[in-house]
Amino acid sequence: MGASLPLPRGFSLVKKGGAELLISDVYRDRLMKRGIHAPELPFSKHTRKAKFMKGRGLVVSLPLNGKNSERMVIRHYEHGGLLRALTKDLFLLGSRPFQEVVITEMARKAGLPTTEILAGIKRRAFWPFYRADLLSKEIPNSADLIQYLSQWGKGRREKRFGEKRNLIRQAGRLVREMHEVGIYHADLHLKNFIVKSEGDRRRFLHIIDFDRSKVIHPLTSNKWFGNLMRLDRSVEKARLKGLPITRTDRFRFLSAYLEGDEGRQSLTKKLLKRYLSRRWRYRIGWTFEHLLYG
Repeated sequence: MGASLPLPRGFSLVKKGGAELLISDVYRDRLMKRGIHAPELPFSKHTRKAKFMKGRGLVVSLPLNGKNSERMVIRHYEHGGLLRALTKDLFLLGSRPFQEVVITEMARKAGLPTTEILAGIKRRAFWPFYRADLLSKEIPNSADLIQYLSQWGKGRREKRFGEKRNLIRQAGRLVREMHEVGIYHADLHLKNFIVKSEGDRRRFLHIIDFDRSKVIHPLTSNKWFGNLMRLDRSVEKARLKGLPITRTDRFRFLSAYLEGDEGRQSLTKKLLKRYLSRRWRYRIGWTFEHLLYG
């Protein structure tokens, strides 16, 4: 696990067959009985109850206890980027799922709203490569921020405007809290914000997917600003595809993030000029990606 990211409290390392698991003590026995060391086993037993989700690689939701009241999400790790067709789901050395478990638990213990991890799994492929999966509890009554905003125009207009403003402010404060904890999110984009609905009016944001994220103390300006601009690129790509996000929405997010910190406010003005001058490079990358993968 490494000295900088120790084994999280409440988790154990378990070996089973050709798999190694970092698994929650609370759920260990029931998950191991279901053969979770090979995630295709519980999937094959609950095919009819499976729900497939959009994401990088296979993401499937299954009943946690053989019932529909609680569900678990199994995310199979795959590479992203322009070379993903070559690298696919093979990883070289390291312990990516275990690192994600540790950082997600760190976020939860710090009070950040995120998913509850059940297990991280490494499975031997052929030396020195492995395949990996992450198991987490499904957040009920939820949708990612892109899904939610895509439905934004289907309700009463004034109600939707209020919900949207509130969620954008929540996102700004949530990212700020994450950075104050010292977490650098390696893939901060709109699909990693989950909107949980409680009743007709209550909407709460969660942040997920800490794969390849890092803990850095203190988090430098280049890091936190880079995270913000990674998110902004995600917003720009979604906006070009028709997602209803305006310039005002983006300023509202930034205002919530910077609230009360004059030092960051001043620095952000300078860094924004640098970012805007380079945005054309990202558009070229998006074009190549679209040509390759659609």
